[in-house]
Amino acid sequence: MRTFGALFVAASLCGCSTAGPFVTSISSDGQGNLVIEKAMVELNSFVGVITTKPGASSFVTVVANDNAVAGAKLMIQQQELRAKEAEGKRAQRRKTSR
Repeated sequence: MRTFGALFVAASLCGCSTAGPFVTSISSDGQGNLVIEKAMVELNSFVGVITTKPGASSFVTVVANDNAVAGAKLMIQQQELRAKEAEGKRAQRRKTSR
């Protein structure tokens, strides 16, 4: 009887395996924040069934700090300057090719 009980306990511990949580969806809440949804997968090897269990949802608040805003403005200014320089070079080539 003890052998049967020990086998039952060992089988019940080894029967299922769980993977996760893993990210299933990342979306915006419409206010600039992120909603991250997670799920888990469970394999029951005795029955041969794979089930997906819903996980938790996480909210990430996106905050722009002063350095990030200044860096973004600098990048935009540099891109605009490069575009103007490229347009000036194209105009110069058009003048010299005529």
